[in-house]
Amino acid sequence: MAALLVKFHGERAHAGTPEDGRNPAAAIAALALYTQQLPAAQGIHLCTIVHMHEGNLDFGISPGDGEIAFTLRTESDSELDDMEKNLRRHAEQLAEQYGLHVDFSIYDPFPATINDPQCAEKVRHAAAKLGLTLAPMDQPWRPSEDFGWYTKVRPGAMFYVGNGVNWPMPHQPGYDFNDHILQTAASVFLKLAETG
Repeated sequence: MAALLVKFHGERAHAGTPEDGRNPAAAIAALALYTQQLPAAQGIHLCTIVHMHEGNLDFGISPGDGEIAFTLRTESDSELDDMEKNLRRHAEQLAEQYGLHVDFSIYDPFPATINDPQCAEKVRHAAAKLGLTLAPMDQPWRPSEDFGWYTKVRPGAMFYVGNGVNWPMPHQPGYDFNDHILQTAASVFLKLAETG
């Protein structure tokens, strides 16, 4: 996962004579629409718009600056690099088309978290020893994690402890951390320490 911020810089003008400036609204809109047709790979390939901003509630000014931000998510680091390159390339083409300058910033880059098969088997074995119900995931979990940095250095496996089927998802208004699952997580880690 990575967050990409794209800033377009033009020239503001009076709203009555917008042709005297270079308003980036069309470039921002075109880049937003482009994300719906990015070349898709197999599996997770998400480009989510998380922020757009241009101008203010000042009805006399045609803005000269604007920005759009995305989170990029794929199943591999190489696919993430390709997606970012495609977005940057298209933004540069739009900047040239509309007479703008463009710059980019990257935030929170996380490499893909890929479980080591032996470590994942140890987690499954520990959970089974504790009598826990295993719920294999059909698809990789989409939220980003810094755990991928650790698995670049040491083999590891990430696992989740479920809240149940009716618990609100993180970032939903009704979400509240379920303190009752802490004991389950601690028990798995203890069993892993005991069994090596």
